[in-house]
Amino acid sequence: NGGNDEACCPLAYVNRSAVTCNGIFEYCPPADFYVATNPMINGNPACMTCRDTPEQCFSMTMDL
Repeated sequence: NGGNDEACCPLAYVNRSAVTCNGIFEYCPPADFYVATNPMINGNPACMTCRDTPEQCFSMTMDL
């Protein structure tokens, strides 16, 4: 999910139930990977915005 001046936040953190884990085609980290102490999440303005007001965000796809 993007938003908040080009910051981004993993959908698995914002709304885990919206993530489809499909083996090698769609990677999902363990459920306890995205916690508030994770440096990618901690202090990330997009994570706060997208979790509190998801209508201000948009989805993106990242291919690995």
